[in-house]
Amino acid sequence: MGPLIYFVYVNDIGKSSKFDILSFADDTTLYLSNYNLNTLYINANKAINDLYEWFCPNKLALNVNKTKDIVINPKTARYNLAEFNVHVADITLDRIGLIRKLIRKLNFLESILM
Repeated sequence: MGPLIYFVYVNDIGKSSKFDILSFADDTTLYLSNYNLNTLYINANKAINDLYEWFCPNKLALNVNKTKDIVINPKTARYNLAEFNVHVADITLDRIGLIRKLIRKLNFLESILM
């Protein structure tokens, strides 16, 4: 399938979820945020399963081996993330984990550059 045909084919992917979706080539990223981690994971499970339900009738595959769950906000450190998982098609997605150190480094670099 050529790039233009693919783009036309997946053009309505954003309608599959009320959450933010970023697509680049054949990669799709869901962005969700919430101050409450429990609500965040409820929304994440809803969003990924809505996306999965859009993929299936459109004859596209969601590669659950390459699909990851990542928590970016360092404030979530007070939570036990083992209690929170994202599931799609009865499979628990792998978690990349917290990236607090990266955020600290980026904040430090920003303070130097400003």
